[in-house]
Amino acid sequence: MASRAATACGLVLMLALAACTGDPASHDGSRDTAAQAAAGRAAVAGSDAAPAASAALTEAEVRAFYAPLDAIEGALDAERACGMLARAFEGRFETRHPDGSTTTRVVGRDQTCNDARAGAVTLRSALEKGPPPEGSHVIESVTIGPGGASAEARYVQRFALPGRLEIVVRGTDTLVREDGRLLVLRSVGRETIRDH
Repeated sequence: MASRAATACGLVLMLALAACTGDPASHDGSRDTAAQAAAGRAAVAGSDAAPAASAALTEAEVRAFYAPLDAIEGALDAERACGMLARAFEGRFETRHPDGSTTTRVVGRDQTCNDARAGAVTLRSALEKGPPPEGSHVIESVTIGPGGASAEARYVQRFALPGRLEIVVRGTDTLVREDGRLLVLRSVGRETIRDH
């Protein structure tokens, strides 16, 4: 198992999984391709139903945006993961690897989308060879910004391949409305990968 790859965001959870279940990578962060398999759970109900662009964000809308992440199948949908991200998306993630070392990674939308696609392929292959995965995505808090123009969502996301690995991501996403759709503009998180 390749648990030495840099991974990505809780939002795009599928990505970190590919890093851990597929392609090995060095700890210098120079190789990140399948690395973000964990966050690819990004199926978005909230962005599919686009309210008026001028409408203030609400906590209920933000929570609905993340609801599809509860389904394991959401982790395999790279295109929906990509569809959750604003054009100017930036993610900053710190990963603690099983050997105790850490890597930090900053990614934009294009890199995240590419990683999600690569991660989905790797993850689907890995899942065919073992027991079904376990996962959860909990929104701990939602804070609406001034005038409802943005929102911050604190989350904890867990993904496990029983007997192989567990990935826990704690982070904060900043959400905005872009072209009438709720999208993630920024994501900052800390991810811990454990071998089992």
